[in-house]
Amino acid sequence: MLESIRITGVGSYGHETSEIQGLTRFNFFFGRNGSGKSTLARVIQRPNDYPGCETVYTSPLAQPPEVLLYDATFVSRNVASSATLRGVFTLGEDNAELRTSIDSKRAEIENSINDNQQAEVKHKTLQAEIDELNGEIINRCWARRKELEQQWPSLFGELFRGQRKAKAGFFQEVLAQQNKTIATEADLQKLQTMAEVVFDNTASIQAPIRSPPVDRLRSDGIAKLLGEPLSTRANQPFSALIQELGNADWVGAGRAFHSQAKHEKCPFCQQPTPSAIRLALEAVFDNEYASSLAKLREATRDAAASVAEVQSWLEELDSNDSQLLKLISASQSLVLIGQTNVASLERKCASPGLVLDYESPDQATAELASSLQEENDRRLKQNQLIRDRSTQQNKVRDALWGHLLWLLKPDLDKHKKEIQGRAKGQENLRGSISTRTKAQGVLRRELKDLERKISTTAPTAQLINDILDSFGFNSFKVAQAEDAGDYRIVRPDGAAAAGTLSEGERTFIAFLYFYHLAIGGATATSIATPRIVVIDDPVSSLDSTVLHVVGRLVRKLMDHARSKTSPIEQVLVLTHNTYFFKDVTHRLDKEDPTYSYWVLQKRDARSTVRRVGTNPIRSTYTMLWTEVADESAPHVHVRNAMRRILEYYFYFLGGFNYQRLADRMTGSDQLVAETLLRWVNEGSHGFIDDDAYQDDDETTEHYRRVFKSIFENLGHGQHYTMMLGEAGRPSPRGSTGT
Repeated sequence: MLESIRITGVGSYGHETSEIQGLTRFNFFFGRNGSGKSTLARVIQRPNDYPGCETVYTSPLAQPPEVLLYDATFVSRNVASSATLRGVFTLGEDNAELRTSIDSKRAEIENSINDNQQAEVKHKTLQAEIDELNGEIINRCWARRKELEQQWPSLFGELFRGQRKAKAGFFQEVLAQQNKTIATEADLQKLQTMAEVVFDNTASIQAPIRSPPVDRLRSDGIAKLLGEPLSTRANQPFSALIQELGNADWVGAGRAFHSQAKHEKCPFCQQPTPSAIRLALEAVFDNEYASSLAKLREATRDAAASVAEVQSWLEELDSNDSQLLKLISASQSLVLIGQTNVASLERKCASPGLVLDYESPDQATAELASSLQEENDRRLKQNQLIRDRSTQQNKVRDALWGHLLWLLKPDLDKHKKEIQGRAKGQENLRGSISTRTKAQGVLRRELKDLERKISTTAPTAQLINDILDSFGFNSFKVAQAEDAGDYRIVRPDGAAAAGTLSEGERTFIAFLYFYHLAIGGATATSIATPRIVVIDDPVSSLDSTVLHVVGRLVRKLMDHARSKTSPIEQVLVLTHNTYFFKDVTHRLDKEDPTYSYWVLQKRDARSTVRRVGTNPIRSTYTMLWTEVADESAPHVHVRNAMRRILEYYFYFLGGFNYQRLADRMTGSDQLVAETLLRWVNEGSHGFIDDDAYQDDDETTEHYRRVFKSIFENLGHGQHYTMMLGEAGRPSPRGSTGT
């Protein structure tokens, strides 16, 4: 059975896709001329002729049924001026045993079809479960991706750069990665460091940093110079005094001033210095002392120069480079130690006799060397990554996918296990469906062989002629053609009549032929072929009587479709004629889910199709009842509707003068009825004096109850209940149904 239709780019449907979903066994389409009915019918019959259009059946695994379409093309093709009608084969009644065998084969085929339909329902159920499971794993994969993107934005942001796929697309990528990537936990911090290099197109090759001149800062001689005082000679006359006073530095400084003074006067008393004192002082500060002091001063200069060189080297480093922070810190520590030792040396030079501490730079030097080696190693690795950037980028991506798959592995394994069982069930169902479908083919061939033995075209011609005679079409009939099994349309004298038929006659006989073709077969072996019947506006140029006959035949086709032995699976009727639409849908069960109603509309040159809950065509009489039932309707509209209903139903149909309806009632009911009739006429004819008469919701509702009582008292309560039900309301407020 046809389940849904998709139309794109055909006729007035435009390039936006129109979808018709939820088709039932019996479908009634109403639309004005030009609304797209014929286009829809042609798409149903020949979807492959219209790219972008598609018809979907409830049994997609089976061969689609044949589509029989009645439309203007069918009429012109089959009732042409010189054409013969192909015979319509039906089963004869002369062989009860063969008919029993045929019925048995049909029932066997029907049971097999039902089994396949049940299997397909199970297949759909499993597919729904698979879809639900897929939705769950898709959401879990997406949530994990978002979690990683939040925790490691630069890393996984780079991995998914340019991949703006939706959830389902991302899940397909996960499945694809499973086939080529090993699920392994990764060191994301390490990968981020690597990614910062290989995905940075501005990163360039970096030269190694040279070692700073730190050797002279580690001189053991400096420690010795600071740790030992420079002393004078001990065996000289002034030596004991100087040592006792501990003022060798003061005396040494005084000698410098003394040597610079005129006439070698004492710098303190300004008296000429005796030569003996001068010689004695010179003996105290001999050449050895002078040599030691010179070494101290030289060491001070060297240390200061070395510190300056390290500072200069340090200034070459980029203080904004976060990778160099550790190296810069170690260098600064070493410079600080060097500066401390230089200060001590300078102090020693000023006071050679002082004993000062020496701060060892060994640890700071070792830390600097280690940091320098670490930075140069990093640069070496970075340079290698940059030189092989493309390969390294792929390694990072593979590692990230591996990590993601490692995180998802428990969920993916569980999902795979859940899906496999259901997929296996679907496979088994498809196998059983295929087996039964093949068996159906064998059964159909056997059925065709049986049908061929007793099938005939003669009864169809007689049935068509009987219908023509019963409705006064006596000027032509269907006769057997010279070709066995075919028909001709002839006049009573046997002359060909196809070319001289009126449009109404051509339409009627074409539909009669189509009707019998739908319940029979174009060949002796096609009687049981499953089919869908599509009827597109079959009432052109037909009078109301014949139109009613066509409506009855359509309903009989629907009766055939309800039969399990009929090849008709589904009926679709499309029309613009409101009378025909109402005739075909008359008294259909509103609650029956096999019926569905559709409306075609054309707006802004584009056709649309929508399903409606109830029959969209209502008679004027039904609409009057709708007005009465509508509590929100204006009071004057309600009065006018009541008058027209009473006039139509009791006067035109029942022969009662509705003005005298009250005479047929007694007691208080008669009084109420007279009041109602007077109120109805006052409200629907002429003007009303507002002071003389006022109506409101309470008044209108009161007369609704009186309106009902008229039908009940005259024995027409069932009609009242039926019409109010059709209008969409079981009974007026404050009353009960009959």
